[in-house]
Amino acid sequence: CGIKETDVEFSWDNIYAYNKALVDKTANRYFFVWDPVPLQICGVNELHSHAPRHPDHPELGIREYQLNSPIIVHVVEKDLNTAMEVGKVRLKDLGNVEFRSGKALYLGNDLSILKEGCRIIHWVPDNCTPATVIMPTGERKDGFVENIPKEEEGKVVQFERFGFVKVEKVAPKLLAYFTH
Repeated sequence: CGIKETDVEFSWDNIYAYNKALVDKTANRYFFVWDPVPLQICGVNELHSHAPRHPDHPELGIREYQLNSPIIVHVVEKDLNTAMEVGKVRLKDLGNVEFRSGKALYLGNDLSILKEGCRIIHWVPDNCTPATVIMPTGERKDGFVENIPKEEEGKVVQFERFGFVKVEKVAPKLLAYFTH
């Protein structure tokens, strides 16, 4: 009698889910763009973006950007290709753009575009930080990340739409390890 090896079932998915529930409460949010391509937004001279560091903890502050002409952001190449096929996209916490004749034209900041089924993609400003994320398989994801404060070194943060990472160093190039 007793527990045998075959009686124990181990699941990494359960471990990841439990860990996510723990770190989600405290992990600040940032945008990370892998396989980045530049996107120039036409039809506007300046844009202002602000987003919470953590959606449940406003006391942690906001991430804020003032973008001036020429307005250039970086997006994931696959996201841009899909957006150009569809015709419109919402840049999270920044505004809406429409693609005409190969140009991204600013449409304003009206959230009702989401009711039309418009996709939301993330972005980073042109003056962002180069970054490498090491995946559990050893694969490298290279791209750009928002300028992250040095205080985040050694901590787990969430790269929105990507996952949780442990930040090893933030400058001159961010190095992080994917956790889940």
